[in-house]
Formats: sequence, structure tokens, C-alpha cells
Amino acid sequence: PSKVDFPVPTPPDFDGEDTPIGPDGKVDKTSPGYEAFKAKFIKWTREKEAAAKVRQRNAELHSLRCDTTIKLGQAGQFKDYDKIYFPWNVDFRGRAYPIPPNLNHLGSDLCRGVLMFAEEKELGPRGLYWMKVNLANLYGADKRSMDMRAKFVDDNWDDVVKSAEDPLNHLWWNDGDEPWQILACCKELVAAVDSGDPASFKSGLFVSMDGSCNGLQHYAALARDLTGGSAVNLTPMPTPQDVYTGVLHRVLEKIDAEVSRDAGDVTDEELADHGAARDIFGLVDRKVVKQTVMTSVYGVTFIGARQQIMNRLEEKYEAAGRDIYAEEVEKSLWTSSSYLAKLTLSSLDEMFSSATATMQWLGEVAAIVSSQKQPVMWMTPLKLPCVQPYRRKKEKLVKTVVQDILLVDDEDNLPVSTQKQRSAFPPNYIHSLDSSHMLKTAIEMNKRGVCFSAVHDSYWCHPANVDEMNVVLREKFVELYSEPLLEDFLEDLKRRYPGCEFPEVPKKGELDINQIMDSQYFFQ
Repeated sequence: PSKVDFPVPTPPDFDGEDTPIGPDGKVDKTSPGYEAFKAKFIKWTREKEAAAKVRQRNAELHSLRCDTTIKLGQAGQFKDYDKIYFPWNVDFRGRAYPIPPNLNHLGSDLCRGVLMFAEEKELGPRGLYWMKVNLANLYGADKRSMDMRAKFVDDNWDDVVKSAEDPLNHLWWNDGDEPWQILACCKELVAAVDSGDPASFKSGLFVSMDGSCNGLQHYAALARDLTGGSAVNLTPMPTPQDVYTGVLHRVLEKIDAEVSRDAGDVTDEELADHGAARDIFGLVDRKVVKQTVMTSVYGVTFIGARQQIMNRLEEKYEAAGRDIYAEEVEKSLWTSSSYLAKLTLSSLDEMFSSATATMQWLGEVAAIVSSQKQPVMWMTPLKLPCVQPYRRKKEKLVKTVVQDILLVDDEDNLPVSTQKQRSAFPPNYIHSLDSSHMLKTAIEMNKRGVCFSAVHDSYWCHPANVDEMNVVLREKFVELYSEPLLEDFLEDLKRRYPGCEFPEVPKKGELDINQIMDSQYFFQ
């Protein structure tokens, strides 16, 4: 983070002395001076809000500086040790997390950039290739084939070398998505090539293979959703599929169709959507819809999706020179965000029809269980019992002379929160499956004597072992979804709640789960 705060603008003075007050004690909108007063008030309000935003950014900068200082301080303390270890914990869903809160590989790009495997391993015949692919992924050149990613590094080799040798004066590495990991990779790549025998060069650098919108991959596998599964690389494709771009194309088609309609054919009910489509025509790109697509597997609501999209549209409006505090622009933002959220969620439903049905089914059975005043319970494929902890907390406000204190009682004997049990279960169930996949892969890699680490759906190993890890993680995913997971869960519910009527498991699609073994871009 920058060492220098942003300058905070000083709003003009506004004492309200020239406020036109009518006989009733209220602002007189008919007064001759009202428009001048209104303009002055709006200007003062906008500049005050702008100053508040800058102060907020400075506060965030201060927090980042403190966080970075702590991380670098811990890294400095550990740098002379041959090995350091991270103890792990699992949450109630089975998801694994390193316990140390500051310096760990679950953390930021900076944390990952300063960490390496303690054991160094020869690159072997394919290690240099995978280091190049990894560098391209970190830089953001990950929407192309593997060979083209390696070529990206070859084409930018001069920048790679200069970044490794003189990073303070040659900042190519700083223009990528993950700059600190890029710099670490540049240094290791150049050292390997300069050694004269890259295959024999020993490195502790990790190469990561990441799932393609992994939550949707699990939903598509559960539902055997062929269309959705193809969109998230569960089937073999010559080039990687990008689900965010897939959703974007559907959204743009709908916007284009709406804009091309004759105004005379638009009904009063459709007028708002038609105007919104015209307002955002040419502004919508992958970034606008990405967060909503990403969080769809976590049960994002329409309201949440609208806010996510509004945040991105505000950036687009500001870049186009529009005043987002102007009343008419605020109204346009609201209607456009609502319209675009509706289009994005409907496009997702169309692409992942079977997966959406599975998500809804999970929510329905959770509602039935919580109606029995019980938390939702299930067993993961690794036989870890899971219980959702959501209960209706009791809150009591205690007023004192100094301050007000909110006391919260969250004991396990409180009634369950029906709404939270239902809304949280689909994403929690999927998290329990992605953790099972990761741990299955970790167990197999350990049996093979291969160093392995992971951050949820990002799997790490030495460059020399990437090909082996790619086979193992695919085998374990196929093994996981060859089990009748939903059917077993339903049978368990029926045994546990014999008096309840549970809906049957939704009909599965036509996806052949074994195709994942031949899908190069399943994890990439």
C-alpha cells in the first residue's frame, strides 16, 4: 500500500443562513431564492460525500499498512528457519484452514509471494513448462490454451528477465493480477534457465491448478448438468471455457434485443426495463456480471446481486463522466442495476437448469428439517458429521452512563433460525463436497510421497509433479461424484424424520462424469 494518504478535499462552508423558510417553518420551494439555495446545498452535499470517501480510503490504506507490516515482520522472523509448519483446522463443513491468522498461504498475494515449499525438487522434463503456465495464470493470461500461456511467457521473456534482475526499475511484474507471486516466479524461472540445465534445477516454487468457478462445477457434477458442466470445463474442450463470458453473452443478447425493439411496442410495464437497457447499452462487460455469477452458488439474493452490479455500474458511469450523485443518474443506476441483476440471474438459470433445480431442492429439504425445530445435519463423503450452527440469537441492549452495550446470547439450546438454516444449507453442502475433494486429493498425494498444499479449490505442488497432481485430482473428483450423494442424503433424512414428506431428488442431466478425466481445463 502507498505510504502517502490521499489529500482530503475541504467542503465549502454551509451554515444554512440563506435557507428560504416559509410561514409554516419549512423550506419554501416557491421562494425566488430556492433554486440558488438548492444548488448550493447539493454542491455542499456532494463535496462532503466526496471528502468522506477519501477519508474512508485513507482509513483502508492505514489498515493495509498495518496488515502488511505484521505479515512482513512475521516473514522476517521465520526467514532463517529451514522449515516452518502451519497447523490446520477444519470448520463445521469440513473446510480446511491454516490456523495462523496473518502469514499463511490462504492469505494475500504478498503472503503467497514470500512462501515456498521447504523441500526443493528438480524440475524434470516438464517443470519449466508448468512454471511458465503458472506465470501466465498469475499475470492474467489464463483465458487461452496451456501452450499459448507458455508462449505468452516466451514472448515476454525480456520483461521476465528484467523484472527478476531489476524489479524496482522494471515494473512489468507489477502490471499483472498477482504481482508478488509474479515476481517470485520470474526470479525462479530466470534462475532455472540461467542454470544451463533447467530439468536438473531444484526449486521450491509451487505451481497452482485452480478450479473453474468451482462451486458451479460441483453443482453441475451433482446434477449431471451437461450444458452447465460444459460451461465450467467438466467436458473436454480445445480451449478453456469461461462461465462469466458465457453468462455475459446471454445477457448482452437480451439487452440487444430489448434496445432494438420499437418504442411503440413497449408497454407501460416494460418501459422501465426498456429505458434501463438503453442506459447500459455498451457498458456491460465481464467484470460487471462476474461477482454475481461467482456468488450464485452461495445463494446470492436478487437484492445482493443488484448491489453487486450497481457497484460495478457506478464505476462505469464515473468513467463515462456521469455524476453518480445527480438525482436522475441515481435513479438510472437503480433501475439499470435491477434490470441487469434480473437478466444475469435468469441467464444463469438457463445455463445451469439442472444445477439450479438441485440448489432449490437442497433449500427445500433444509426448510422441512428446520420446521421440525432441528438444525440441518449431514455426513460428508469422508464421513465427517456436519451440523449447521445457526440459531436465533437473543440480544439485549444495556444502556450505561458511558455507552450502550449489546449483549448477545448464542447458546446451542436456542431455537434454530429457520430462514438461515434454509438459505445457508445449499452453499454449506457444496463447501463440504469441495473440502472432501481437496482432502481426498491430499490423502492420495501423501500416499504417493508428493508435496501438496491447497487453498479450497486451488491445488499446489512442485512444478515437477503437476502432471501427476492433475491426474489425481480428476480421479478423486470422479470418485466423489460416482457415489449417490443426494440419494444417500435423502434416505438419511427419511430415516431421521419419518413423519416428514421430502421431495424426491431432481432428475439428473446427461453429463458423463468420466469425461472429466479428459478435460484439460477442469483445473487449470
